[in-house]
Amino acid sequence: MPAVDSLKTIRFLIMNYHKDPNHISTIRQKLNDASRDIILLKEVLEYLKESLEEMKIPPVPDNVGGRRLFKVRLSQLDHSHT
Repeated sequence: MPAVDSLKTIRFLIMNYHKDPNHISTIRQKLNDASRDIILLKEVLEYLKESLEEMKIPPVPDNVGGRRLFKVRLSQLDHSHT
């Protein structure tokens, strides 16, 4: 189940818990699952952040041919991330 749907389900169950008190255990389980997913996503985000902080862009070469290749390669990298 996608995270958005899961959070919507949790919200719905919380807003309507009084109609069926048996949903409380389901709410707790779903909140636990969502919390675990958020923790994992935060860890992945931190790994990505560290990777980008350590990434170094090499200096632009001095010669004309090297500068052209450098610009082509940077544009290729830029387009591969969109």
